[in-house]
Amino acid sequence: MKRSFLLLCVALCFGNSIYGQSRFHVDIDGAFNLGLHEHSSYYKDSGHPHGYSYGLTLRYDVSERWSAGAGIALSREFNRNHRTAPIYATVRYKALKQLPETYVFTNVGYSSSTLGSKLDSGFSGSLGIGYTKMFAKHFGLNFQLGYNLKTFNNEDMYGGDDHTDVRHSILFGVGVTF
Repeated sequence: MKRSFLLLCVALCFGNSIYGQSRFHVDIDGAFNLGLHEHSSYYKDSGHPHGYSYGLTLRYDVSERWSAGAGIALSREFNRNHRTAPIYATVRYKALKQLPETYVFTNVGYSSSTLGSKLDSGFSGSLGIGYTKMFAKHFGLNFQLGYNLKTFNNEDMYGGDDHTDVRHSILFGVGVTF
């Protein structure tokens, strides 16, 4: 009994010391992707591509200005009804000392169709600027504006040629940071 209680106290103290350090962050965000252009070798009408994505990112502050991590997102693009779940790496850099809340970011990842039968595989990448307003030590709001590029590898089930759709979008994101 005493041994279990001691292990519980050590675990709580160790957990609080990790959480007390503000180097680890969890970001939960959503984004609207306003489509600029979609190129498909199969479809002629590109329509008005737009979509939504929701992501979960785990980050670590490498230094005062650099942050890196990994995440997963679920996204849906409505023009061709593409669904993806890219696993991505993220890097943030706070370029301006006068505005420490602003940063530039990049997310680079790949979605595999083996994760689910209704998911499209392909590359996913974003590049942009962001702003984080912290209200407490471990709570803040995050805003992002950027460029998003996605490819969708479409396999022809009837033995024809495979083709790739390419979508260019402007990303408008809002989320919370812990």
